[in-house]
Amino acid sequence: MEAVFEFTGNGLPEENRTVALTMLRFERVAPAGEPVIGGARMSLGEVPPVLLSECRNDVRQIATEGPGFDPDWEKKTPM
Repeated sequence: MEAVFEFTGNGLPEENRTVALTMLRFERVAPAGEPVIGGARMSLGEVPPVLLSECRNDVRQIATEGPGFDPDWEKKTPM
């Protein structure tokens, strides 16, 4: 399995710009060339508690180091 952090992105060439975290999800990963049976996305109940806790702490640390929540984030970040 893998944890996927989604954010609004940064174009190329990369620039120092404001971005927003938009999602954290977990997905099943199959060996190369094999389909993922039952879909790739996992429910939170399927994620080991330790992994969920570690990822939550990562999101918290990333958010703490940023400027904080901005209600106008969608107007200020690239999509």
